[in-house]
Order: sequence, then C-alpha cells, then structure tokens
Amino acid sequence: MRRQGSGDCENQTAWLVLVGFGELQSLGFLPFVLFLAIYVVTVGGNLLIMLAVASSRTLHTPMYFFLCHFSLLEIGYTSNITPRLLQSLLEGRGAISLAGCLLQFYMFASLAAAECLLLSAMSYDRYLAICHPLRYPVLMSAWFCSCLAAASWLSGFFFSAVTLALAAPLSLCPGCREIDHYFCDFAPVIRLFCGDVGILWGAGVGISGFLTLAPFLLIVTSYAFVLRAVLRIPAGPGRQKAFSTCSSHLSVVGVFYGTLIVVYVAPTNHMAPSLRKAFSVLYTVLTPMVNPIIYSLKNQEVKGALCRLWEDCFFAAYKAKVFTKCQVAQDLKAQGMDGVQGYSLADWVCLAESESSFDTQAFKGTNADGSNAYGIFQLSDSWCENEKPSAESLCNIPCSKLMDNDISDDIVCVKEVAKDPKKMSAWEGVRLFWSESENILKRSHWDHGSPHPQAAWMAKLSLGLSHGTDASL
Repeated sequence: MRRQGSGDCENQTAWLVLVGFGELQSLGFLPFVLFLAIYVVTVGGNLLIMLAVASSRTLHTPMYFFLCHFSLLEIGYTSNITPRLLQSLLEGRGAISLAGCLLQFYMFASLAAAECLLLSAMSYDRYLAICHPLRYPVLMSAWFCSCLAAASWLSGFFFSAVTLALAAPLSLCPGCREIDHYFCDFAPVIRLFCGDVGILWGAGVGISGFLTLAPFLLIVTSYAFVLRAVLRIPAGPGRQKAFSTCSSHLSVVGVFYGTLIVVYVAPTNHMAPSLRKAFSVLYTVLTPMVNPIIYSLKNQEVKGALCRLWEDCFFAAYKAKVFTKCQVAQDLKAQGMDGVQGYSLADWVCLAESESSFDTQAFKGTNADGSNAYGIFQLSDSWCENEKPSAESLCNIPCSKLMDNDISDDIVCVKEVAKDPKKMSAWEGVRLFWSESENILKRSHWDHGSPHPQAAWMAKLSLGLSHGTDASL
C-alpha cells in the first residue's frame, strides 16, 4: 500500500485517501500506544469472556451463549477498523483501494447491524427468564438460541449486502478522493460517488434505520415487561436478584445506543470534523473495550469463572479438581458431618459420589424448574446466591464459592439443607439414591453391613417424599 501526501488529490479510479487523525502526529507515539493498548484490552477481554463461558459448565445457559456471540462480534467489529487506524497514526495519511474501502464499510455495517439484532435477542432472553421462568427452559431451547444467533448474523450481512450492491453501478467523481475520516463510514464514502446517489442514500438510511430502531423498540418493550414483573416481586433479595441479572445487559445497551445517537442522530452539521471523528471513536474503539469490563465487574458468575480459569491456567499443579473418596471423607469428618441429622459419614460420601463423582465443577444441566446445581453436592442455586451473598438465602454464600476446590462452603450449606426433611427430599441425589433402599448402609462397603441407626429420621424423609418435593429446588 502506498502513501499519499496532503496535496495528493489526483483523479485515480482505484485509490482513496483516508485523512485519519493527522492533527495527532505532533504527539508522536503516544496516540499509537494508547489505541494499541485499547485494542489489546478489547480483544483480550472479549476472548477471556468467551474462554470463561466455554470452560465453566455453569455458564452454559442462553444468556452466556448470546454473550459469546456478542464478544465475537465485538472482536470482529474493532479488528475491522483499529488496525488501519493504528497504521494511519504511524504513517499519516494512507491510501486505500476502492474495493478495500467498500469491504471495510460492508464489514462495519454488517457487524453493527448484527450487534443491534443480537442485543434485542439478549433482551428477549431476559424477558422470558423473568416473566416466564417456569416455561423458560422450554421456550429458550438450545435450538431456538442457535436460530436467534444465526438470524442476527445472517440478517446483518444480508441487508448490508443490499446497500453494497446498489453502490456497485456508481462511479467515483473526478478530482480529490480524500475521505476526512479514519475509516470508510457510509456518509463520507457516498459523497465520493457521482450520478444518482439518491436511491443509494435512501436505501442505506432506511436499512440502517430499520436494523437499529426495530431492535431498540424490542429492547424497550422487553424491559418494560421485565420492569413490570420485577415491581410485582416483594422488596428483598428476589427483586434485587432480578434487577442484577439485567443490569449488565442494560449497561451495554445504554453505552452502544448512546454513542450511536451522539454520532448519527444528534446534529453534527456545524461540528468540526475532528470532533465528529472523536465521537466516532466512542462506538468503534471504546465501546467494544467497555463491554467485557461491564460484564466482568457486574456479574459474579463471570468473575468466578474468570478466577477459576486463571487458577486452572497457572495453579493447576497445586489444586485437585476431582477429590478421592478418602479426601471427601476426611473433609466431611473434619467438619463434623458424621451423624448430622442422623446420617453417617458413609451416607454423605455416597451422596457426593452419586451427585458429582467428587468433581467440584460438575454440572448436570439445568433442572426442570430452570434452576442450576453447583459443586460436589450439586446444591441448587435456590439455596445460594448467583450474584452476591444475601442474609435471607439459605446458605448465605455466592454460588461461585460452591464451584471452587474448597468444599468447606459446600459442607456448611449441606448442613443447612439437612435441617429440613422436605428440602432433603427435594434433593435429586436423595430421591434417586438414598430412597432406593430402606437401609442405605447396606449399600455401602464403609459400614460392613451394620443396621441403620436413624430409622425415625428416615421415616420423616419418606413422609416428605410422599407429600411431594420442594418446588424451590
């Protein structure tokens, strides 16, 4: 690629000049280092979120499935623009071929449109999760999630291709081919074409308006229903948890649409070109960097997954992911679990083995009521807190603590669950394992066939099973 000076405005049919941020040349390498750092943080942050979701089974849910696609869009979005911006900061004005310029515009428009559509799909997911929690696992199935994500990608690339096809028959105007921008945006590029550009301009504005406004209206409508449903919840941890699950997504929507409004809706006719370019940096460079920060700071599950990913990468040699039966027995005995609520140490060891095979990060999938289970005992997230500890939760610990390799938190929570026979009967491991035999100790090689000494408490458990399980599991 060849460079062109400030006065080089020759009539060339194949090459254009991107002016970029020429006024920053006087600052030396500082702008380049700054934008390079932003780009590295953006790509690295979004990759980390994708790795965290892929490595944590508890994050294999529709919300985080969409978040992975969103992160992938952000990486493509910023990688389409920032490398050329970095080059212009080093070299000054640079030439770009007409084909390269149109390709950059096509990728920019396609990814931006797909991002708008994906944000609306994420808001619809939150609407179903909060307004229809019992039907949510069925409505938001893996197949439906894949269809929504694929439709977002394909629609963005298809409608942008329509705009590009309308520009193909047009020719460039003779004279100066300067684009006073740092990337090939729609308006600066259209001004370089001669002929009847009215159809192209109208189609571009119409398509971009539809792909931006329609998802925004769907987002607003979804969260209007969510807000109405949340306000019906009595004040307390339930309402706080419902709000917290939506706060990250709402923050991202606000940042994304806020910057779009500043650049494309607010009047900029009398704004200096350098100021317009500065506002464009907000949504092309800074917003993709802010989004992973928002999700990692506001979401305890993502933070927990990132911490576990860090530990797995750098401290794998010093921690065991899967306990042995002896290790579990020793920890249970140290925490005084032998005889808790009439159950022997062997009972608890067998329960842990049947639930997780002693794997602290075991995940069996979402339960029928939409809840998830965590840790070596597969404790329900109705007993812990997904976002942060609450004094009103049964175990008063975040669910992420049940996924680490310190099972003392798990044992404390098990003690709380064991106080209520109905909660014990709602435990899948109890229903499928302990209730298969009148005497669990006969099934275990730990007791050498001794009779069960806690028949009365087992009778209470059987009574709980006969009256149905606890729906809160």
